[in-house]
Amino acid sequence: MSPFIFVASAMCMLASILIILPLRRQTSEHIDRASINVKLFNERRKELDAEKERGLIDAQQFSVAIEELEKGLMTDISFNEANEDSMRHSEPRLGADSKRFIVIVSVLFVPIVSFLLYFKLGSFEEEEAWVQLKNDIEPIIKGLERGEDRQADLAEYPIKDIAAVLQARLQQDEGSPQSWLLLGLLYSQANKMDVAITAFEKAAKEAPDHPNIKIAYAEALIKQNSGSMGRTSMGLLQEALALSPDNPRALTIMGMGLYNSGLYLQAIETWQRLLALRGGSSERAPLLRKAIQTARQAMARSARGEPNLTSQSGTSGGANAPTSLRDNEARLRQLVMQERRLTPEIEKLLKVIFEADADNSKALAFQGMLSFNSGQYQRAIDSWEELLKQREPGSERRKLLESSLAKARVKLAEVE
Repeated sequence: MSPFIFVASAMCMLASILIILPLRRQTSEHIDRASINVKLFNERRKELDAEKERGLIDAQQFSVAIEELEKGLMTDISFNEANEDSMRHSEPRLGADSKRFIVIVSVLFVPIVSFLLYFKLGSFEEEEAWVQLKNDIEPIIKGLERGEDRQADLAEYPIKDIAAVLQARLQQDEGSPQSWLLLGLLYSQANKMDVAITAFEKAAKEAPDHPNIKIAYAEALIKQNSGSMGRTSMGLLQEALALSPDNPRALTIMGMGLYNSGLYLQAIETWQRLLALRGGSSERAPLLRKAIQTARQAMARSARGEPNLTSQSGTSGGANAPTSLRDNEARLRQLVMQERRLTPEIEKLLKVIFEADADNSKALAFQGMLSFNSGQYQRAIDSWEELLKQREPGSERRKLLESSLAKARVKLAEVE
């Protein structure tokens, strides 16, 4: 039972009691007034008898006193009856059937009307919509917490709705580090970096050995710092790489942060490490080579004392790249929900996102799904294999991704 229903029921019960009590009091008042008059008459009669026996009054005085007492009783009774008649004419007294009818109507009418008014004018519909929203989104969030790949399911809902459900769960201590991580990612996507960083910080405290949380936390700090690396973000990425030495996303973010901070040599070393990890013939090798070349040119200009002009279309993206990347990710997500297949606009967006972030997990996931739906099974396999490198061994996400890869390979074999 919701708190509103409980409080409303208690208030309706109290209102019914306040209606019923005056009706019961009317009957008792008439009976009490008559009985009091008779009781007073009897007590006074006993006193007169006692006075006569003790000789305090004679027979004549006794007779007169009795006569006056009887007249007084009759006067009181007449006055009460007249008063009651007057009340009957001005405010007619209700009979037993009428009282019973009023009690039944009040007990039923007050609660029914109250609830009907609430359903019509109150926030009942909003409450029902909220309950339905929680029932729809919570299973997806719990699946993500277990490591399932439910991002495509979650993409069907607005960010504000997902964040509201997450906040409700976390306020009730029903969340987990993954919930804080997801909440931070949502706020980061909405460009609310202060709130996102707070969520990442809580996730990092609850799971200090989780590399993906450290990477997301560092990325948010870098975005807040206009793309530049800070001491905290550098430390988080170094810790993440200590836990997962070949994590491509950590290396990509570190390279971009170092470049935007003017640390070109360290950025080149980081990208060279990533290039060696991916292999020279990989799909993103040309982008990495271009980034390395751009960093070398910037380092040379810096050595000559020349200003460094960075193009926003390059891998580093400059100070405005994080905002552009978030906008492109949001647009890609919107198009995926509409099209469900590869289109020229989606292809263009994927290219732009991969130029800014070669290991973008969202773009890889969407590219794999859309390629599979479009019959481009080899491309789906390539995308999911790249995404597989970002999944932790033995996790549920990795298992689901491996299952998708197996289906794509079967489809590819059927086509060939």
